[in-house]
Amino acid sequence: MAKIVDLDFPDYHAVVKNYHSESDRAAAVLAGSYLENQLGLFIKSVTAEDKNKNEWFAANGPFATFDQRITAAYAFKLIPEYVKNNFNNIRDIRNRFAHHPTVIDFDDNLITDRINKLNVPDNLIPEIPISKRDKYLIAISLAVSAMQSYINKRKKANDDAPSKP
Repeated sequence: MAKIVDLDFPDYHAVVKNYHSESDRAAAVLAGSYLENQLGLFIKSVTAEDKNKNEWFAANGPFATFDQRITAAYAFKLIPEYVKNNFNNIRDIRNRFAHHPTVIDFDDNLITDRINKLNVPDNLIPEIPISKRDKYLIAISLAVSAMQSYINKRKKANDDAPSKP
């Protein structure tokens, strides 16, 4: 992914509605790409104001790829290790779906292995197990929600701060 798109909670809810009508491949790629974009917005919200800031997220910038964003967020202590691991597993799953030359689903061995490594409960409600696809989407939803909440709090704090003369 190159540039980031300024999306928020209503945008995410609109995208989530689409997941349910999509194939496993489409849902995995869309959700993973949304998380990649959200991580870019999260990093952008804590970086210095600079007229060239958007270039940092462009094709050759230091935050251009999902991997670079994950590495930077962890290196600068914006996310803990378990979140970094979740993001790397989500990235691997998304990439497997995006680049596999044949039709695959969440029962693919590599995908199952990565799903099993996600730090998300297997059943949020006792006696109702969740599918691998849902576990993947829940992991993304939790991360997107947490980052969007943080961005909103920072924005509100900045809006409420007295302006400098």
